[in-house]
Amino acid sequence: CAFRNQPILRVESALERRVLKALSADAACIALATQPVTIQWVWRGALRRYTPDILAMFDVLPDRWHASGMERSTLIEVKPDRFYVEDDLWRERIRIIRVALGIPLMRLPSAQEVLL
Repeated sequence: CAFRNQPILRVESALERRVLKALSADAACIALATQPVTIQWVWRGALRRYTPDILAMFDVLPDRWHASGMERSTLIEVKPDRFYVEDDLWRERIRIIRVALGIPLMRLPSAQEVLL
């Protein structure tokens, strides 16, 4: 997947590629990165490791992205609805990303949410 003035972005699925294309089509989106960071932390006595799919950065955040919970810099997990993550683990990922990086983590179960 290509983005303006950046090297080719590697993707792990067709859904991830569609989400990247939708984001890159928005003129307000100034940067995209795939597999941008890996966070490690201890939770419930076990070492956890997590790598979100996409980092999206916007010059000015359009209302439609803001309404979905995005901020000017947002980490995105792209997974279809059938991919299950325990609610408490997902909430912990959201919390640890916010604490460690100061930005939100959101999940897009389908590309349709991005295309709205």
